[in-house]
Amino acid sequence: MKRPSVNWIKRYYGSDHYFLWYSQQGYFDKTREEVDFIVSQTVRSGCILDVGCGQGRHCLEFTKRGFEAVGIDTSQKLIRQARQAGKGLPARFILDDARKMSKVKGCFDLAVLLFSSFGLHSHADNYLVIRETYARLKIGGYLFIDMDNVHEIKRYVAKAGGVYTNGDFTERIVFNPATNMVRWNESWRGQVYSGRYQLYTSEQLSRILEGAGLQVKRLFGSFQGEEYSTKSRRLIIVAVKP
Repeated sequence: MKRPSVNWIKRYYGSDHYFLWYSQQGYFDKTREEVDFIVSQTVRSGCILDVGCGQGRHCLEFTKRGFEAVGIDTSQKLIRQARQAGKGLPARFILDDARKMSKVKGCFDLAVLLFSSFGLHSHADNYLVIRETYARLKIGGYLFIDMDNVHEIKRYVAKAGGVYTNGDFTERIVFNPATNMVRWNESWRGQVYSGRYQLYTSEQLSRILEGAGLQVKRLFGSFQGEEYSTKSRRLIIVAVKP
């Protein structure tokens, strides 16, 4: 598999391919349920920071519930789409790098990294994302992370060979069990994109958060509230800034 370029994040998340694919997966239909669960485990009001907000679906749902919501993303296209979708709502969308957050002002009651927004960089840069997020939380503020469960990815690659096909869409995944690094390649409608993301076990992610000064409160395996296990589809972790 071709090694992704250093600019794969901007290329992929700024592409029509990503927008069209994402919009056809039914994710928007799950937004209300996901926010219901996040709120039940964290705070019911206040200021929220959505790190890697994409098209802003979670930010906008939080805003509709009375939260002050700020979303950041490195994709100009996704930020434009979020602003367009949020016309008439007070949510703010900022083009910024999660490793620096140079344009993010103020402190927040809740920060979220959803739909595997965490893990797109090297270990060192992933830690920077957590450190910068921690710095922008109020004392007692929550961090909510949702990402792929590394054990589920291992099973998927072992069972299906890391290949998924649906019509003219094909995804190929190569998983390195020594590093928990995933490299992927997608082809759809004549376009080909490749990228990578770093997965973590629950123990590894907990150590990263605790090393940044957070206290891990609970782990879940889904937005339905199931307790996390190695058989879960997702790894959801809830932490607080003491």
